Amino acid sequence: MSFSCRKCNYKEIVHNLDLSLAARLIEHRLCHNCYQWSSLASSKEKLKHSLVVINSICYLINNTKSSSKFTIRFRDGKQITTHNLFLFGEVPKRWRKLLTDNARFVKRK
Repeated sequence: MSFSCRKCNYKEIVHNLDLSLAARLIEHRLCHNCYQWSSLASSKEKLKHSLVVINSICYLINNTKSSSKFTIRFRDGKQITTHNLFLFGEVPKRWRKLLTDNARFVKRK
């Protein structure tokens, strides 16, 4: 089965996907890519200080430990230092109104 995504018009073919994921994509009429961005956008309040968008690049603070240290200041004033920053990707233009920049990197002194 296939359908056109209601956001980007991509033709999604769902027969090779996990049945649970395929059902969600069909229900929402979204391709896999748009479904991921939609899920992030709808969870941004719940993920408040775990979802980081800087210069339209999306990051998630997660449990993956890296050797790099990042200090992030959110627009609400909260500052976090972490070794657990995962690059999710550049926010597609169609999602930038929902996933706006919410932080900046603090420069090391």
